[in-house]
Amino acid sequence: MAFDTGWWWDYQNLISEQFGFSHIREEVASRLASRILVQEGDIANHFRDRDMTVVGAGILPSTKIPESNLVVADGALRACLEREVVPDFVVTDFDGYVSDVIWAGEHGSKVVVHCHGDNMATLYQYSSRIRLFVNNRRLQFHE
Repeated sequence: MAFDTGWWWDYQNLISEQFGFSHIREEVASRLASRILVQEGDIANHFRDRDMTVVGAGILPSTKIPESNLVVADGALRACLEREVVPDFVVTDFDGYVSDVIWAGEHGSKVVVHCHGDNMATLYQYSSRIRLFVNNRRLQFHE
């Protein structure tokens, strides 16, 4: 399955402009991540022909979380771990509890890191403890 992402870049540029994100820092973060993170596998193979549940932050205590085919944002990871659910994937930009992300990665979760100009120091600090699953195609920054 291939996705057309060309439509996204106008929005990304608008977001970057409004938040004052530096295109140069974003490019540096992308290059840093590709050099220091250990890449294991092709993420596409884990999603192909599977229904997945995506959980974000703000999950209610009463919400039942499935125990398989689960992708969580780092802001929802603690809620999963409190329910003794280890997700298949954790998507993080290191703004949540990094210790939870590392623990989940060591206990079977595949960690997907969103690298950007504001998290390079944290990325570098924890790079030896994160196993990154990526597409085989190199991600490129678009202006």
